[in-house]
Amino acid sequence: MTRNDQLLLLYAEVTTPISARETFGTAGQCASLTELTELLGRITGDKCISAAAAFGMVLAVHAAKSGPYRMDTLNALTVLGLCKVELDQALAHNPCVCLVTADLLKIAQDFAWESTIPCTEWATVDELRSLLIDAAKKYTVGVEWKVS
Repeated sequence: MTRNDQLLLLYAEVTTPISARETFGTAGQCASLTELTELLGRITGDKCISAAAAFGMVLAVHAAKSGPYRMDTLNALTVLGLCKVELDQALAHNPCVCLVTADLLKIAQDFAWESTIPCTEWATVDELRSLLIDAAKKYTVGVEWKVS
């Protein structure tokens, strides 16, 4: 998969079901990174911004193609890395966004690395999706959405 293909995936509407979407409040209503970056420009408050950034990473891993091969998982990690860059840029590298995206990307990368036994076992994209939803939920605690 080329870098352009990965970027196209990132900005396409996500059709893969996302469990706990409602946990992410207003951000959880977004179906694409395009919608989410537009929302980021309209919300205020560090907690809201952090929760939206967290859902952006969840969207990204759900945009990635799922499959049985290690390369599928590596492509999903690359899509997450690209999403981190896009989200960070969307709010001029706001520290809230950068912290969340870095944290969630590292969690996914560490999990994929630690789950891999070369040639025999590796994390799947579905496992990354589940992991990221759980990890991202910590950024939704106590959020009161303020959208202008």
